[in-house]
Amino acid sequence: MSKEESLIRFDKMIEKEIIFNQQKFTDDKDENSYEALLALILLWVKQGKKISFIKKRIKAFRISERLLINLRKGLEVQSQVITNSRKLLDIDKVVYDGLTTKEIIKAHKANVINRTIRFANSIENANKSDYRNVFDNEINRYKRSADNIYKTVASSERDTYEAEVDKEPIRKNVVKGWMSVAVLDNRTSPVCIGLHSRFYSRKTYKTRFDIPNKPPRHPRCRSILYTVYTFENENDFVDETLTKFFKRNRTAGKTIMGENKFRLYENNKIAPANFVDVVGKRFFTNEEIINRFKFDSEKALRGVSNLKQAKILSKKATGNIPKNLAKNTK
Repeated sequence: MSKEESLIRFDKMIEKEIIFNQQKFTDDKDENSYEALLALILLWVKQGKKISFIKKRIKAFRISERLLINLRKGLEVQSQVITNSRKLLDIDKVVYDGLTTKEIIKAHKANVINRTIRFANSIENANKSDYRNVFDNEINRYKRSADNIYKTVASSERDTYEAEVDKEPIRKNVVKGWMSVAVLDNRTSPVCIGLHSRFYSRKTYKTRFDIPNKPPRHPRCRSILYTVYTFENENDFVDETLTKFFKRNRTAGKTIMGENKFRLYENNKIAPANFVDVVGKRFFTNEEIINRFKFDSEKALRGVSNLKQAKILSKKATGNIPKNLAKNTK
């Protein structure tokens, strides 16, 4: 291995640490503003103010305006560490589900307003002894909501900067492609399970921006798209395959996929990825799975319970499970 290749490997190892450990941002000013707003609502309720009065005050409250400012600062620091560059980012070019960052913040603000109105209603109907619990629960929900926004947009912005890093290796034709890797646990989403260990070759995709359904695929998405160089093996980027994970974690498999889908996976050796509707970001329903795989006998369904119309569909189906679907992925 050349010195240049060794340096690239070292950089990628450091990059992994950055990606997983620099996702926590704080926005104390916005958080404090929200806490002050809840305290005001509580005061208004105690004063006997009408909900219509409180709604007007909530909608006029300038919550989340600091969120975008602090998000920008945090992302600039992160991008400088990853790219070793002080290049200013254009945060409005970050796209997640078709929204710019400002639109994401705007949607977040609308959600905050609606949630705060619900809080006002709950406080109005709560016993005085419950005020503290209701108040604390709402603060914690807001913190999680703000954290979701930070992590999701940070993931998008990181991908934008990694695309910048890719430009020179692509020009030198030393990029083989990109490997999608998910964090596997009982919170892994269906779409990230479906695309875990999916390799996107440079023969098909010119840049990472051409890849369909690239991370972030949903709020708090933890999947990562690694650049694989020509001197690397893409499988080296996958610490744990789905098959190994589900073999060691049957309970997690049942939690993620559901009892019946997991039984079908175990009994028929169907790759977990084939249970996923990637476009819809969901698992196929049990009935869709039965129709899709064309089970040709009740033997194929042995050990699977509570599948609606399972026996009827298995008798009607004429084909076998396609070989490429019955084959387990890595």
